[in-house]
Amino acid sequence: MENINLIPEGFKKAVIEGHKKKQVCAEFNDRKGYHEVIIKFNEELGVLGTTFQKPITKFHLKWLIEMAEHLDAFVLNNGRVIIDESFVKKMS
Repeated sequence: MENINLIPEGFKKAVIEGHKKKQVCAEFNDRKGYHEVIIKFNEELGVLGTTFQKPITKFHLKWLIEMAEHLDAFVLNNGRVIIDESFVKKMS
């Protein structure tokens, strides 16, 4: 991005959009050929959304809680129920 001023104005917006980090993928499944965990940032709403292609484990929940704490945010289930460490401890 240090050379952004060298890019013609007509292309600058597309280049900047392409460098925004709005999605992360994790746990690539070699057999199926795709990532099983995807986290996307919705810029309009200012929220992160998650997609899991497999059952969510305690490890995943702890990972999301740690990320939320770093962002000073919450992990919500269906946009209503707060998922925190006490919720994870109650899981069997």
